[in-house]
Amino acid sequence: MEATPRRRPPLRLARYHPPGVADSSDHPDAVSWGTPAAAGDGALLLLVMHEDRGSAWVLSLSGEADLFTQGLLEDQLDTALAMGRESLVLDVRRLTFCDVACAQRVLAATRTGSATLLGASGEVKRVFELLDADETLPRRNVGSGIGEG
Repeated sequence: MEATPRRRPPLRLARYHPPGVADSSDHPDAVSWGTPAAAGDGALLLLVMHEDRGSAWVLSLSGEADLFTQGLLEDQLDTALAMGRESLVLDVRRLTFCDVACAQRVLAATRTGSATLLGASGEVKRVFELLDADETLPRRNVGSGIGEG
């Protein structure tokens, strides 16, 4: 009996909108960038959402931040820092994995200004605890407000 070749699901790509174009009805000021997973995987590894909250610029990360997505993460951190807001909030509630190199890049980028890590849990929280034991990057729980005041 001959094995039937398995069809791979189509590759899903994230939407890309130039700054200022709405990406979500919930967050009309948000735009997103994404990195697709390896061919045939059908999953999006990292989705980055930008949101202007007045004095704060919110960068929400979903998925996995690793060697494959590090370039996207670096570009989006640079973009967020270039916005020149009083503070940068890194919302990582939906980040399921973050390797050491990406966590170090986040820490290096956020040392240039006022930044807060929001909602880290599980393995992601542990990586930041190990690399930033002094909490130079302040952490807030999910219940804390973003960009208020």
